[in-house]
Amino acid sequence: MEYSDEKQYDIFLDRLFYRINHKKQDEVQTADLRKMIERSGFKFTDEEFDNLVKWYFRGKETITLDEFKMFATGQAVKLSEGKKK
Repeated sequence: MEYSDEKQYDIFLDRLFYRINHKKQDEVQTADLRKMIERSGFKFTDEEFDNLVKWYFRGKETITLDEFKMFATGQAVKLSEGKKK
């Protein structure tokens, strides 16, 4: 079975997401995301990573697979605010 490049990358992101915690979970800790990124050779100062989490993940301590995929592909995270009255 042959997959498109897009599908292969999607499969790769799924596997990478689950490897972060070595568990099949729907969410991972942002601290684990930092460890995974830093293992690839990129280093953050504490302030840089805190700003990334504050800006990109809206200060969340955990992120979902969909949020991780959006981050990994450079897409903006959708705001999930309720309707204003």
